[in-house]
Amino acid sequence: MAWLSATPSAGWPSTVGHPKDEVDGLITALAGQVADHADELAAATVAETGIGCVPDKADKNRFASLGAADVGARTVDMLREVLARHGAPADLVQSVPRRPTRRTTAALMRHPGVSMILATGGTAMVKAAYSSGTPAIGVGPGNAPAWICADADVEAAARTVVASKAFDHGIICGSENNLVVDRCVRDSFIDALRTAGAAVLSPAECDRLARVAFHERDERLRRTVLGQAAALIADQAGIEVAAGTRLLVAPVPRAALPGPYGREKLAPILSLFTADGENDGIRLCLQILGQGGCGHTAIIHTRSERLQVSFSQRMPVSRVLVNGPGAQGCIGLGNGLTPSLTLGCGTYGRTSTTDNVTYTNLVNIKRVAHPFAAASALSLPGPDSQGSRL
Repeated sequence: MAWLSATPSAGWPSTVGHPKDEVDGLITALAGQVADHADELAAATVAETGIGCVPDKADKNRFASLGAADVGARTVDMLREVLARHGAPADLVQSVPRRPTRRTTAALMRHPGVSMILATGGTAMVKAAYSSGTPAIGVGPGNAPAWICADADVEAAARTVVASKAFDHGIICGSENNLVVDRCVRDSFIDALRTAGAAVLSPAECDRLARVAFHERDERLRRTVLGQAAALIADQAGIEVAAGTRLLVAPVPRAALPGPYGREKLAPILSLFTADGENDGIRLCLQILGQGGCGHTAIIHTRSERLQVSFSQRMPVSRVLVNGPGAQGCIGLGNGLTPSLTLGCGTYGRTSTTDNVTYTNLVNIKRVAHPFAAASALSLPGPDSQGSRL
């Protein structure tokens, strides 16, 4: 998805000259309109796309607005109604009236009236934004490793992992994609995962799941499992799981890391690799990030401040989450990160910012500078004088 920002000029609306309280009230009303219709928009999104979980998506809609083409248009209409009610120009918010094509998107990106592009989606979308000649902020994919260290609280970690990766059926790219579990806590952690609502698969079941979850040709995740419920995916693979299962965990050997099990999986499917000690755990996390996750998110579960610091220093990511959930944590729920669903990957991931992107990334800040008192006391040369070298 690419969001385009136009430069105000003659005929374009501006907030200049409007009282701050009036502008703040308008923005609050716009946010309230989306929040008030969060359930309706969530249900419409799942109905239109077939992806995700309605209650979880409603929570996301309350946290920040998003939608597929038709749902996005409906959201834009709601916001335009609020703008008109408050006496503001409705065209402050616009959308393409028909389903956009790649050609339409490319033309808009290059249009001289567009001053900024915010591109979130696949690598091709971000590359197109950066090569358009228009200033752009792009965000990259995630493949977050979650390291369960030898000293982790395994019960708490398991509950956190299941609640995170199962949220909205695993489609948040900053959610856990691969578990790296220290061998000394592996068995107890697997037991805790089962207690928390995950199905931990046998080797034969991992093979069956791989056949239905990934394309044979390019090993990408199939559309039929993208953002689907764990029980539905298990049924496709002929795997029997307990009622209420929220997550499928596939313990796989290290040799599987270069394949699809070692990559981003936007579904309630989570790989589990076993590490032998701290150095091996770090090494595995780095290898996982090298599989399309550099710059995004890495997660560690440990009581050791030393390990937290060491992990943070060595991971080439923009956000490190400690003893917390990936899906909710990366977007800023409950941990002080800037609330956003648009997550930069910095130069680690060949994007332009490490920020959780928000409105502050999209505004021009004009600075008016006066000389310090000490500088103004200097005998500085005028524009027409020869002056002396200071």
